[in-house]
Amino acid sequence: MKTPRPALASKLLLIAPLLIASASSQAAIRLVSTSGSDSEDCSATPCQTIAYAIDQAQVGEQLLISRGQYILGSGLIINKSLRLTGVGQDQVIINGRSIDSSVITISPEVTASISGLSIINGSGNIRDLTRVGGGIDNQGNLTLTHVLIRDNEVKGDSSTRLEGGTYSPLGGGIYSGPGTILNLEYSTIDNNVVTSQRPAVGSGGGGGALGGGIAAQGSALTINYSTISNNQAKAARSAGGGGGAVGGGIYIADLDGPGTLTLSNSTLSNNSATGGSISLIRSIFGSGGAGAGGDCGRSCSLRTGISESNGEDAKGIAGGGGGAGLGRCAQAGVYLDSGAAAGA
Repeated sequence: MKTPRPALASKLLLIAPLLIASASSQAAIRLVSTSGSDSEDCSATPCQTIAYAIDQAQVGEQLLISRGQYILGSGLIINKSLRLTGVGQDQVIINGRSIDSSVITISPEVTASISGLSIINGSGNIRDLTRVGGGIDNQGNLTLTHVLIRDNEVKGDSSTRLEGGTYSPLGGGIYSGPGTILNLEYSTIDNNVVTSQRPAVGSGGGGGALGGGIAAQGSALTINYSTISNNQAKAARSAGGGGGAVGGGIYIADLDGPGTLTLSNSTLSNNSATGGSISLIRSIFGSGGAGAGGDCGRSCSLRTGISESNGEDAKGIAGGGGGAGLGRCAQAGVYLDSGAAAGA
């Protein structure tokens, strides 16, 4: 047998990594279809459930999800860095109507992306004795592209009480926790609700209802080319007073670090916050003391192309603590409402 010539051997050495990379890229896609079967590794033939495909996938791989409605038996937990790609937000629906949790949970230290699908009918996870994130509970780094988050509802649990009071539920559509990153691109957060309840016993205060669409605590939130619409924060009145409903569209707060919002080329429409000891109709409520400047201040960057419409008396953005007075941002339709009244 002839020994390969040096030039040919060099070429083979150059080509070999490309062949390996090509094989790896082909194996990096896991298929999911409602007509599939949870019996293989989802690479050659589709699996039936998204949860099974997540278990089969390796870090950095992609789940390609075919058209259909996926009714969950338990919430999806993304505990490794993955990409979930649907064929269209009106064609792939992940439905949490049968579960008592968030539809999708992103685990800490995970970087995930989700695109081309809808997430509906979630009820939120319990964290630190309160419900959070009806559609998504983000504890990692998450990017949503062409995703619809709709018809999720987080309710405060009146049986979870402290001296007869209740804790405040957060994020009807999405909750993003401390130290996390949440990016929205070309996505819609619509018709999600966060509702606090009266205490089950005693006369303690009711909990607040925080962030009908999105609640972000100590999280870096960026929203581009997206719509936040028809979301509600609703707080029940109680004998002890208690928290109000704030942030019909978005609630931003510092927690174990600053909460920040960058918003551009997006629409805020028909979001509301009502009930409890406060009744405010505001798309965005930012709290964080002096650092937030009462109107999100340094914590909020409002860029061009923002449209805001939330009723005649609506204030687009409110802040807790610091600052004073009522101002209007340079961008048309975005209002900054600061001072004691905003932070009450």
